[in-house]
Amino acid sequence: MEDFFVFGVAGSLIVKRAVNWLKRLGLSTNWALLAAFAIAAMLLGANELAAMYPAFLVWYERVWNVLFYALVAAEIYDAEKGLGVAGYKWW
Repeated sequence: MEDFFVFGVAGSLIVKRAVNWLKRLGLSTNWALLAAFAIAAMLLGANELAAMYPAFLVWYERVWNVLFYALVAAEIYDAEKGLGVAGYKWW
């Protein structure tokens, strides 16, 4: 059950970011909800496959980590842009 909660938090953020990306590519707002359901279903299906097949789990963990770190970087950049400090050298 803990796996599901961890997936739910990160998964919901990844679905949100993916739908926003699709909207930038021209997806109509009318189809955004359906796109969100489709992306979430694919991620949950991959999550179930990873639970059943250990060989798939190795690949899945690597892909999931890349998606999660990319999401974190994008969200930090958006937050900096919203505060007006994007591009500021922090070091």
